[in-house]
Amino acid sequence: MRLQVLLIAIELILTAKKSSKKATWNQNIYPKLKNQNNICYFNSLIQCLYNIESFFDFIINHDKNPSKPVTSNIRAIIGRMSKEKNSIESVSYLENAIFEYNDHGFVLSKQNDASEIFIYIINKMIEEAITSKINEHKSIEAKENKKLRELFYLSFFYKFKCQKCSYASRTNNEITNAINVAIAKSVQEALNEHFKSSEPVEKDCEDCKEKNIATEKWCEIIDSPQILTIIFKTFNNDVKKLQNEIFIEENIVFHRSQYKLKGFIKHIGANTSSGHYTAYVLKRNTLVYFNDDSKRDLTQKEKEDALNKGKPYVLFYERIT
Repeated sequence: MRLQVLLIAIELILTAKKSSKKATWNQNIYPKLKNQNNICYFNSLIQCLYNIESFFDFIINHDKNPSKPVTSNIRAIIGRMSKEKNSIESVSYLENAIFEYNDHGFVLSKQNDASEIFIYIINKMIEEAITSKINEHKSIEAKENKKLRELFYLSFFYKFKCQKCSYASRTNNEITNAINVAIAKSVQEALNEHFKSSEPVEKDCEDCKEKNIATEKWCEIIDSPQILTIIFKTFNNDVKKLQNEIFIEENIVFHRSQYKLKGFIKHIGANTSSGHYTAYVLKRNTLVYFNDDSKRDLTQKEKEDALNKGKPYVLFYERIT
């Protein structure tokens, strides 16, 4: 009798463990997402985020919470993608996540900007972590907020030095979850140019009181994120798309750390409110092309062409050292 009770108890424990088992990141699974209501911008973004192991680990271990519609729905679709091989209807996750709020200008049935959707999602996840109303989970929310910032946010400040009196000043600390860079020959060059050691500007001096005096300006980085998000300024002031080819390195160096390419979003069309978005993700050494619910592993030649003559809009790199 005791043995029978013991066996039943063991079976219950094993069943509970099996049912509560979290999804695991698997680069061998290639989920595809259906395009309904012109949501290729969302599908491309989710494909890239799904391929970032540090983000996957964070989001999949986040408990389902109805008071956090963005976080919960991103968790739900990422978790489903880790288990299914068939095409997934993603529109409901987008609708339940973003369109639960009325503090944005996105329209579900129209094309939206993939970079703006990304920034909104991450900022909203931070906001949901901060404003949780469940008092007993305050410590958990604080950890989530901190982890999200470590994953995505770059913190920095600018310093200035007057060329006349040598007076030095600085801005307050700033943070951003995406770096907007100008078109360059390569991703590394674009980053280097954006954060170059110094540049001449004109600025009023607080010490010698000179107006528009020649001033040296440079940026100092406090903390770099685990996931480096780079957005190319693909459109000029006339909203005309630039067609420059950009070399996409598989590995780049930023703030004394090495980052590896995880994926990038490409835009096809005249402007961000029209056209089409596709995603390229690097799974081990294979570059995989996603066009909503179609997927193809690129040949080595196709991979080289895609990286050497790329026209990326949003790129995601993950820190490896």
